[in-house]
Parts: sequence; structure tokens; C-alpha cells
Amino acid sequence: HILNAYTFRHVRTSVTNPLEVLKITAQTNKGPSKSTWQLIREIGPAGLFNGWKATLFRDIPFSGIYFPCYIQAKTVLSSMVPNPLWAAMASGLVAGMFAAAVTTPADVIKTNIQAARPPAPGALSEEASGARVESQPVDVHDELSNAHRASERGRETAATNPAAVSNVGKQKSRPGITHGKDNVWSMTQKIYAKKGWQGFWSGVDARISRQAPAQGVCLFVFECLKQTFRKKVLLGSLVEVAVSDDVIGVK
Repeated sequence: HILNAYTFRHVRTSVTNPLEVLKITAQTNKGPSKSTWQLIREIGPAGLFNGWKATLFRDIPFSGIYFPCYIQAKTVLSSMVPNPLWAAMASGLVAGMFAAAVTTPADVIKTNIQAARPPAPGALSEEASGARVESQPVDVHDELSNAHRASERGRETAATNPAAVSNVGKQKSRPGITHGKDNVWSMTQKIYAKKGWQGFWSGVDARISRQAPAQGVCLFVFECLKQTFRKKVLLGSLVEVAVSDDVIGVK
């Protein structure tokens, strides 16, 4: 089941990840509404696959948990529910609830990665915006004097220690979340720092209420189609044999 889940989810995620990114971008856009083509041009080809690894990190365990749970639940419920279609639906519902609950932390990480936005030009970071203070009236003459003194100190530093000037701007930025990058570990650290372990279970009830009925209906429809096609195949085989016998002239 794990191998099948990996193969299926790998292909599925490669196809549907751009659609998921577009959906989340459109739903979390705080500005005026934009068309799909506008979002594609803004996000770019690489951005459409943002969160691809995080999606695999969620979907592969989900399938690996879901299908074994479905088989076990169907084995138990088949003796309790006489109708096999209703038994399949109930089994899918139970398995979907369990798999959705277990993989909620991975879903939270994936959604936060795909919903991240690069900061607007000139905008302050989250930490800097939290540290802002109210602006006070400024004396222009004092500001000019301060600027002049800073310039003098800069020239003195350059004269006495040229290496210090050459190293300006070479310091590495403080590590943090890279906006628009698929960084599962960094996003995990950020969520834990802001909300603790409870942050990884945000929306678990909403996820279960969405996934459980969807999986139950999916398996119900699957079993219906399987029975329908099986009847058609059997009926087609009987008709073919009858025609062949008639042509051959079986007595």
C-alpha cells in the first residue's frame, strides 16, 4: 500500500499541485480579485509547484494509512451491514476520518507554505512591523546635524579600518522562512514558534468534516461502478458465447 500510495500520489501531485497553488492564492488574496491567467503570470512556472514536497509529505502517508484502514473496516462492517455498497461507504467514512486526522500536521505545513507571499517592496518584515513605534515630530536641523556627524564617523572608520567598510553588506541574513520556497523544516519551526504543538492541529475538525464524507462517497461510487462494469462484462461474455455457438451450429 505504501508503494502504491507513493507512485499514485507522486503522479497526482505533479498534475494537481499547480491547481492547488492557484486555489490557495486566489482564496487568500487580500487585494482586488484577479483572473486565473493573472495569477499564473504573477506566480510564474516555478511558483506553481510551490509546496510540492510538502504535498507529498501529506498525501503519501494519507494513502498509506487510508487504504489499509478501509480494507480492515470493510471486513468488519461487511458482517454488520448487509448492503455491500453501504458497507463500502461507511468503511470509507471511517478510514477517511482517521487518515485525515493523522495527517493534519502535514496539511497545516503544506497550506502555510503555499499561502506564503513574498513581502511587498519596501514593506517591513513581521518582526520589524511588530517593533515599530509611533513616529514623533522631527526637527529638520537636528536631523541634518546627526547625518553630518554620521558621515564624519564613517570617513574616520574608512581611514582607520578599511576592512570594516569592505565587509559592509557581506553579513549573512538571519535564517528564517524563505517566502515562496518549498521549505518544510523552516515552516515547521515557524509554526511551532508561533503556536506551539497546538498550531499543527489547526483546522483538524474542518479537515475531518471535509475528507471523511468525500472518501465515503468516493468509495461508494467506486463500488457502484465496479459492480456495474462487472455485470456488463459478464453479460457481454454470455452474449459472445451465444453468438459463437449459433454461428458454429452447436446442437
